[in-house]
Amino acid sequence: HGLAATLCQGVDGHAHALSFRGFRIAELLQGTSQHEQVSLRKIQCDVQAVDARFILPLLLKRLEGGADPLITAAAALLKEWDWEATAECKACVNYRRWLENAVDGPGLAERALWRGLQQPEDGAPKWAKRDSLTASLKEALRDLGLVTPEALGAWPLRWKDWLVIAFDHVSGVHDFSRTMLAGVGDAQTVSPGVADWEERFGRTAFWQKAGASHRLSVEMTDPPTVHAMMAGSNRRVGPDAVTQSAADPWIRWARCQYDRRVFPVDWNAVEDLERLETLQF
Repeated sequence: HGLAATLCQGVDGHAHALSFRGFRIAELLQGTSQHEQVSLRKIQCDVQAVDARFILPLLLKRLEGGADPLITAAAALLKEWDWEATAECKACVNYRRWLENAVDGPGLAERALWRGLQQPEDGAPKWAKRDSLTASLKEALRDLGLVTPEALGAWPLRWKDWLVIAFDHVSGVHDFSRTMLAGVGDAQTVSPGVADWEERFGRTAFWQKAGASHRLSVEMTDPPTVHAMMAGSNRRVGPDAVTQSAADPWIRWARCQYDRRVFPVDWNAVEDLERLETLQF
């Protein structure tokens, strides 16, 4: 259901003819003539920031010829990026914050920025010119505490240090204990990590507001074979949780590992599928 819905749904829930995520899903589905549990699992867990494939090369081209050493160093880091929003990604937070600054100021959608960047510098809208994009990148670097070229090599820029998933107490009272985990993916990946840049609990970061905590694949065998994983709890909280070796549900979820679900049901004996709702597993 999630994959199908994404084909015609934007990241913010508004319908689009074809979203970046939908483009990637179609690309992965069409990449092979036949799919099975392993290949579908890879699609569900894909963390390519698809918009970066289209927009980042145009952004970097617009910056060419600038003399600011900080901007030059940041551009060099972004040029090395493979567009994967993994836990260890060092370009993700720079790109995502830069892009948000570039589109939020003039009130654009990402595809509007993409169209503006395709125009020559002298004929492009003001928000798609080098000076405006340089300013939005410098603002992004300041947001991250980066004010010198040297800081780019020393500051913790891993995505897992900046994408945070918070599980607040059910009461909504922030004084109670809470769990915070590192995230993977971002707003335009198939495995979503949709987040807002804001300050919470004294920490400014990308705070995730939508994701895919439940992954599921069903093989239509007889009886059906179900593979699934919930993010679950994790006693190892903090930015390093996503890369530690453990059997916790969160670690297995982050590594795209599924468990086979065994149901003690004689499927052939079930005459009325609606009765399944009353069966105790």
